[in-house]
Amino acid sequence: MGTVCPVGRGEYKIGYSGAQDDGTSTRAAIKQSIEGLSIGGGVRVEISGYVVHFDYALTQMDILDAVHRIKLSVGMK
Repeated sequence: MGTVCPVGRGEYKIGYSGAQDDGTSTRAAIKQSIEGLSIGGGVRVEISGYVVHFDYALTQMDILDAVHRIKLSVGMK
């Protein structure tokens, strides 16, 4: 069996995510982002000269319920 390396990460965009401009006298304020908190994690496994990465992330959204991102990559050592 190969080596397993777990990885975790989180993100929040301060001053950007959910920010609004003030608008003008001719238009209303505009919300600049629909993203909220993002969290994710991944695993890196080395097996028989190959490296396999699996990553998963979840992002909260205002319009959508949530966005799930999945990545799988395989490469040679």
